[in-house]
Amino acid sequence: MTENRNQGSATGRGDDLVDAASTLGASVARLGLAAASWPLYLLPPRARSEAIDATADLFRAVGRLHLGIARVAIRGLDVAAREVNRVVNEQIEQDELKSRPSTKVEVERGS
Repeated sequence: MTENRNQGSATGRGDDLVDAASTLGASVARLGLAAASWPLYLLPPRARSEAIDATADLFRAVGRLHLGIARVAIRGLDVAAREVNRVVNEQIEQDELKSRPSTKVEVERGS
């Protein structure tokens, strides 16, 4: 019974630690967002709109860059996998040709 309680409390402590880390992460994210967006509130409306548009364009460009890098990596892996597959298939075919019994039949000639 005591072991069950100890295990339960250890699990509870782990959950508390995860919750605390999650809360800290959320607080840091909110603080970062406030620090990044606060200067925008000091700008006049038109300049604020242009700054927001520029920031959105920047985020889209970074997203496209990461997507482009991922596509190139995936294409490279695909090419490498096809090449390895081709070499393996050629090796298998060569091994099969070597291991096949001869299909030639000797014909007896009567003299």
